[in-house]
Amino acid sequence: MQLQHAPAGEVIITENAREEKLFVISPATDGDQRGELPRRDHAGRHVGEMALIDNRSRSATVTAKSECNLLVMDRTHFHEVIRKEPVLGTKLLWAFTQELSKRLREDQREPDASAEAVGRGSGGAVCRHGR
Repeated sequence: MQLQHAPAGEVIITENAREEKLFVISPATDGDQRGELPRRDHAGRHVGEMALIDNRSRSATVTAKSECNLLVMDRTHFHEVIRKEPVLGTKLLWAFTQELSKRLREDQREPDASAEAVGRGSGGAVCRHGR
């Protein structure tokens, strides 16, 4: 994993881009997640996991609402972790499954809600726009 600094307003993920990276809010950040980045209680939350799973273009734009540090994992490293560290790989996949399930349930409840609302209830750390 690499550490990436993101100043407030920086676009982390661009909708429709073809990129294979996961971004995890670093514990060293006073950050937040999914809609607006940062808040300390959301360190470890992630965005971009779908790119590691389905190899498709990005479904939303994610922008740092405030300055933060992100841990970045690309698809190659993700596959290496799964192969070499099966317990950690299982935990990552479980976290992805839970997050995707949560988003699906939220979308089913509010199908017309903007994707920026993804952070509701969690205080949001990254701004998401579009679907």
